[in-house]
Amino acid sequence: MKLPSLAYLSKNAWDAFSRFPLMLLSALLFVLLGIDMVEKGKDAEEVLPELNLLLCAGLGISLYFCSGVIAGKKAYTLKGK
Repeated sequence: MKLPSLAYLSKNAWDAFSRFPLMLLSALLFVLLGIDMVEKGKDAEEVLPELNLLLCAGLGISLYFCSGVIAGKKAYTLKGK
């Protein structure tokens, strides 16, 4: 099996980031908060605010992905026209 080149991977990563920037930022926040919560190892009551933010970031992944796909299909622009 042939591995893809770094140029190919970086081009496709940039294309994905330019198409879905909010989704990827939400996923990054989700991962960082999850790692932080696991590393702290505190009780549930102590991490409740962080858990709420983690769950909102998780919901943001699907929300931003769906809104990006719908906007692409309907050809919406930032100008609104």
